[in-house]
Amino acid sequence: MLWECERPALETDQESLIFVPNGRTTTVRHLLSADTKEEREEWCAHLNKALTLLRAWGTTH
Repeated sequence: MLWECERPALETDQESLIFVPNGRTTTVRHLLSADTKEEREEWCAHLNKALTLLRAWGTTH
């Protein structure tokens, strides 16, 4: 699974598998893997639950 986010660029950012400079921002890639399909599905379920909780929390605070 590939997960990407953007942050302000730093002078030290160099293009790599993890960092992709885009002018004023840099895309940071997080690569996740699992040994089995079942393990991957379990990870995805936990991550999706955490994202759901963060989104719900963000709407009330």
